[in-house]
Amino acid sequence: MRKMLSILLLSLLTLGVSSCKEQEVAKEFKAENLVGIWQLSSAKIYDREAKFLSDTNPKNQYGCGYMTWTYTTDKIDILNYVGKDESGKCLEEITSLTYSLRKNTIHTLDELGIEEEMLITSLTNDELVVMATLPNPENDKENSIKYTELTYKRVK
Repeated sequence: MRKMLSILLLSLLTLGVSSCKEQEVAKEFKAENLVGIWQLSSAKIYDREAKFLSDTNPKNQYGCGYMTWTYTTDKIDILNYVGKDESGKCLEEITSLTYSLRKNTIHTLDELGIEEEMLITSLTNDELVVMATLPNPENDKENSIKYTELTYKRVK
């Protein structure tokens, strides 16, 4: 009887924790909370079954800085450094996206009309974590990369 009670309590606790997680993810965010400059601080990649594959840290390979995402209430400008010119000046590539925020999902649209979605899994004053699904899984050696989790730290 005591064993049965322990199993029942454990089951209820597990259900309670998972429903809290579901409520956390279902939280509705506001675009005003995204406004600012965010620097990519880490990325995790997952396979088709959402099995963790690896953790990557952004690189400042040209000595120019890290990738940043600047949010306004309806636009994202992604700044990426792609090299240096002959005089040593950093070469920037800026990608602009329009976006809308629906509950906990960022819906983006680029200049070619390509739509993407990113699920916000966490948003605080200092950190933004999003999960993105790749429409066509990329093969990386023996694994197919399907999901990426991107973590950003607020710069301004």
